[in-house]
Amino acid sequence: MEGEGGLLVKLVFEKAYDSVNHGFLDFMLSEMGFRDKQRMWMRSCVLSLMLSVLVNGSTTSQFDITRGLRQGDPLSHFLFNIVSES
Repeated sequence: MEGEGGLLVKLVFEKAYDSVNHGFLDFMLSEMGFRDKQRMWMRSCVLSLMLSVLVNGSTTSQFDITRGLRQGDPLSHFLFNIVSES
């Protein structure tokens, strides 16, 4: 369309999934009208993560993940979109 102005915006979320705060995610789910039972189900999917790290061939003790979403988890896309809507 010749003569019409436009705007192109490109957003890059660096380490986007890693930066999601679980408390804020729960707040946003509540604000969007998700019921307690639905939020509890989603929290259990996100907060049930425990990791250990392999260092020089040995694993560390397990620790809880306090923020972030799992890459490759189908629920993560949905939850990240909710957080980014804010």
